[in-house]
Amino acid sequence: MAIDLFFYGTLLDADIRHRVLGRAIPDDRLIPASVADYRRLAVPGRPYPGAVPDRGATLSGAVLRGVGVRDRARLTRYEGSEYLFRNVMAEFGDGSICQVGLFVFRRRRGLGGEWDLETWQRVHKPAYLEALAPGMTAGAIARPNRIQA
Repeated sequence: MAIDLFFYGTLLDADIRHRVLGRAIPDDRLIPASVADYRRLAVPGRPYPGAVPDRGATLSGAVLRGVGVRDRARLTRYEGSEYLFRNVMAEFGDGSICQVGLFVFRRRRGLGGEWDLETWQRVHKPAYLEALAPGMTAGAIARPNRIQA
């Protein structure tokens, strides 16, 4: 059964999606959206963010519609045990809403400030892609926890 997923961090980057899913998912397949009462925070010592509940906040990102079983399994392995899968409501620019899957960071304590995709792409992306590469061929998709900038 296909589901819709909400991306808010490294998966907003086309190269990361390609590496994780094993095929290209062009940016034009992502629909800009937001999720109420969540925010994106930096995970200290890690190059990626976590989404955490925060009443009154708004988490911006994008929805990928029609994610099948294979892709969801790969994304779940990529997100790893630090994240829980939750169903939430996303709102699109036209005001419509739909239920989406969101990977929520398990812990809130100790997280840093806001995380920015453009900064991540400039500072961490090359090393992150390199660190992500080895496991992809074996199917062991693991998010790189620590990389050198």
